[in-house]
Amino acid sequence: MAWLGTYAKRRKVTVSYSGKIDSALTNFPVALALKSSSGLGSTDVTDIFSDLGASYLKLAVTTSDGSTECKVDVDLWDNANNNAVLHVLVPTVSASANTDLYLYWDSTQGDNANVSIGYRDWE
Repeated sequence: MAWLGTYAKRRKVTVSYSGKIDSALTNFPVALALKSSSGLGSTDVTDIFSDLGASYLKLAVTTSDGSTECKVDVDLWDNANNNAVLHVLVPTVSASANTDLYLYWDSTQGDNANVSIGYRDWE
């Protein structure tokens, strides 16, 4: 599987379809909450805040191929309290299988033009 550029770190994010999605969704904004107990497995992802601090523009989210970037809107980034909410515009969310995404981050990267804060007009 491909790796996005020279980002140092990544974490797999899975959008579960089971009993939640009736039909495939196109260009759908998926909310990702990052905190000490995130996702179905209650995973601690606070290392992202330790690595990036307030530099949320140094992250990226890709589709399951590991290299196709998605647009990301940062609704909340509170590095002091290790809490964030990202909205990721996913090209296709499956109704018949889990949809995998990859969250990349690296404090040495330049600011990512695919990441913005506040409301983004994705049209």
